[in-house]
This record gives sequence, structure tokens and C-alpha cells, in this order.
Amino acid sequence: MPSKDTKVAPHRHCPVCGKAMDEDAEFCSTKCKEYHVARAQRQKKFNRLYYVSFGALLVLMAVFLVLSGL
Repeated sequence: MPSKDTKVAPHRHCPVCGKAMDEDAEFCSTKCKEYHVARAQRQKKFNRLYYVSFGALLVLMAVFLVLSGL
């Protein structure tokens, strides 16, 4: 068990895998960076699809309201 006087060197953790790395590094490896970029692209694509679907649903609801005579 480490003593209370033991200090850990300044570091950060990789946002993808959680491994300890240098303070100035963004990711621990190129594999983690590529994974992060691909995940961000998938999320952006999903968000775009979500908003387009929601907008289409609103338009469809408005059309039904107008056609129903309300």
C-alpha cells in the first residue's frame, strides 16, 4: 500500500479508454483518436437525422390539422 507521501506525476486520462497519459496529449494513441473522430461523426449524423425527422413530423401534424378543418 502506498504511503501518504507518495505523489502521482501530473497527468490526464484518455477520454476514450481512460489510460493515463501526458498532460499535453489529447489521446493516448492514434487508435483512440480515430475512434473518437468516428464516434463524433456518427453522433453528428444521428443528430441531423433526429432533427430532420422531428421537423417532418411537425410538418405532417400541421398538414393533418389543416386538412381536418381545425
